[in-house]
Amino acid sequence: MKRSILQSIAASIVIVAACWNLWRFTLNVMSTGPREENSNVVFEKVWIPFFNEFVKADYRIGSVGYITARTLRGEAPTVEDEDRFVHFYYAAIPLNIVRDKLDAPFLLADFTISGTPDRLPEGFDEIYDSGAGMLLLKRRVPR
Repeated sequence: MKRSILQSIAASIVIVAACWNLWRFTLNVMSTGPREENSNVVFEKVWIPFFNEFVKADYRIGSVGYITARTLRGEAPTVEDEDRFVHFYYAAIPLNIVRDKLDAPFLLADFTISGTPDRLPEGFDEIYDSGAGMLLLKRRVPR
């Protein structure tokens, strides 16, 4: 008799815990919001045309420099600059996005927050302009 009561209590506890877990999971899923609002997804969409340019250039693995107008002016990056860098670093995998690297074969120039600089780095040609302050620059091949 005691055994059947203990089995019933244990079964009830398992059922209540399973229902509680299912309820919490449902609440978490319902509160996450649409995928399009996730900042990583937003940056992945911004990255797509740049990725297409790398595919055209047959450059799929390697380093890509990341600069802002603050970089070119010698200023320290802001928190927003750091945040954008991390998002592009994530979106660009397997490419290696390296901050302030001017000797890379390609430069990702992010002027959306820091404004347009007076001039672009020497020795690079613009191969893509997003129209929203993002440029892709390619190192000029010496003749």
